[in-house]
Amino acid sequence: MSLHERGIGERSSQLGRATASGRSFRSVLDGWVVALVLVPTGFALLMVLLEAGLTSRRALVAAALVLGGGVLLPAVLYAVTLYQFTDTALLVRVGPFTTRVPYATIRSIEPSRDMSSAPAFSLDRLRVEYGDGQHVLISPMQRESFVELLATHRRAVAALPRST
Repeated sequence: MSLHERGIGERSSQLGRATASGRSFRSVLDGWVVALVLVPTGFALLMVLLEAGLTSRRALVAAALVLGGGVLLPAVLYAVTLYQFTDTALLVRVGPFTTRVPYATIRSIEPSRDMSSAPAFSLDRLRVEYGDGQHVLISPMQRESFVELLATHRRAVAALPRST
């Protein structure tokens, strides 16, 4: 069954501009992820300020730590999460970590709602199976363009002559 038949690879009108290596896609950011970060952080901040007193230096330091860990860290992780196309592989980047998914080893691309930890800030995900039983869950913006570009890269790599 093709990606188009599965409903995840409709042709994009911008595909002509999207075929160059180096094209990057950001992760979709779901509202529930924002709430999951902000609600507990806000609650922790309120508890710190009420416990330590609104004007004490200790409360201000604790509040800065809560905001830094609860809001700044997830915001930075989101900002540096990218899915990047190269000539031979899809790179899934999250901060200093990169997962390399060679196009030639991709076995399947399926829609997924898997809640496992992943470099994806949405549950509207794609499960990319590759290599020997490996997979990565991603949630690219412009999903149809992403899937079509991935298919284009896979076809291009498959058409290359094999070295012996």
